[in-house]
Amino acid sequence: MGYETRYSLKTVRSVLDEKDPLVTVLGEKPRKLPDFEKMIVDLDEYNPFEDRCKWYDHEERMKDLSAKFPHVLFVLEGFGEEDGDVWRKYFRAGKMFRADAVLSFPPPPKTMTDKLDKDELFRATDVIKSSRQ
Repeated sequence: MGYETRYSLKTVRSVLDEKDPLVTVLGEKPRKLPDFEKMIVDLDEYNPFEDRCKWYDHEERMKDLSAKFPHVLFVLEGFGEEDGDVWRKYFRAGKMFRADAVLSFPPPPKTMTDKLDKDELFRATDVIKSSRQ
């Protein structure tokens, strides 16, 4: 069966210079980025961005793609089946950084916390920590 995740991809382009692969291939600086999602779909022969799926080699695929386009920051977001399994993976020039989502709640308004025991209030409103940590 396996674990399924919903993926979404965003890209950010840096200022291109003459050595960038996009400039080399096109012969000029492009006005917009290529359709990287389509590139991934063509390589994997299915669309990991369409619905939840098992895309186990996404890290390797994204590292390879980012190495080919080092002036682009790829931001891959994942929303897993389990509560709290939300992350972003940043890829650039063949490298990856993972950031897990942190769940927190803002404190209640002061009008609601007047004349309450501050220690007890702190324990009741402390940041919720993920059980995965």
